[in-house]
Amino acid sequence: MVTMFGFVWRNQDSYLPSGALVELMDGFGIGSANARATLSRMTKDGLLELSKSGRNTSYRISDQTVARVESGTRRVLSFGASDTWDGHWTIVAFSIPEEHREIRTTFRTRLRFEGFAPFYDAMWIAPGRRADGILGEIRALGVDNAAVFTMPDTGMVIAGRKPLDAWNLEPVGHRYAELKDRSDLLYELAMRGDLNPVSALRQRTELLVSFRRVVRLDPELPMDMMPDGWPRIEARKAFVRAFDEMAAVASIRVRQVLHRYDPELAERMGKITATPFSELGQISPNRWTASV
Repeated sequence: MVTMFGFVWRNQDSYLPSGALVELMDGFGIGSANARATLSRMTKDGLLELSKSGRNTSYRISDQTVARVESGTRRVLSFGASDTWDGHWTIVAFSIPEEHREIRTTFRTRLRFEGFAPFYDAMWIAPGRRADGILGEIRALGVDNAAVFTMPDTGMVIAGRKPLDAWNLEPVGHRYAELKDRSDLLYELAMRGDLNPVSALRQRTELLVSFRRVVRLDPELPMDMMPDGWPRIEARKAFVRAFDEMAAVASIRVRQVLHRYDPELAERMGKITATPFSELGQISPNRWTASV
């Protein structure tokens, strides 16, 4: 559900009935009690906003979440689309004491989501100019002792190591192979009409989750700096093809469920759910105003 709200549905500002969300989550193997607990937890954590009308409860992604995940979301959506690099590195150095280890753990998680890897324990590195995104995380988490630098590759002098050494690339290569194989299989199932709406929505969403996980691991350096045969481009092509092919059938499930609550909302959300991967980066004008 985080993926649906944060990626597929982030460019809309309508509240969605809790009953419909619970029913949709059932298609992911999440029972009613756990689904309602998940929505409650996401609201408590500030990820969702709640609206009540009598006994009816509805949710949407919060403006705070839209703003917080914007840079990471756009990285996922643009990842692998081109093989360019501006020749710069972004470096983050920080010190978070043990008594704030929960903040430290969260900050490290956000660093990985933004494409950073630990060169040393408290010095993380990422290719490109990524200062804006990580500075937002630093402010949001209240990290006091942190510094962010951007410097050209020609200015990097590190004794005995290369920036690429911060990443363990072997398991990333395996993840790419798994992503491509799964994408090819789902594409064939979709082309044969072997996916029903419930299955298509689940498989499409879970495939997007798998792609996000690969994005977190790959430093996205130019292909000529990566090992021979690095599968980034082919895996991404296979993923996008399968994701887009499942779109129409997956959107049927969303329309089916929401139609019982609000037919107009059902049609609108069905169209949004069917959005091709290349267009997921759009945000509604209301959302964009709230997030800047």
